[in-house]
Amino acid sequence: MDRERIEPILASMTESLERGAFPELSFQIDFYGALIRANGCDDAVVRLIEICDQAQVGFDFEKEHGQWSLMKHDHPATVELRKHGFYKDLSSEAA
Repeated sequence: MDRERIEPILASMTESLERGAFPELSFQIDFYGALIRANGCDDAVVRLIEICDQAQVGFDFEKEHGQWSLMKHDHPATVELRKHGFYKDLSSEAA
């Protein structure tokens, strides 16, 4: 996987982390993580590790309090995605 493909993936992961979209981030890490580790340059792998480390607290929190419990519903990207039909009312999924 070349740098041109890795960079948008890492940017998307970072945005998911910032928005508190941990179920989405978990999928991204599961789907792309091994590819980035195997084919990415050193700085991309370091960024992936940093994202995973930062996300661990959120993953642990959501195990106890429910999926999407950390979602920032007022984040501009989340608001925009909702306009396009993404994310139903997720508040009912949180404990």
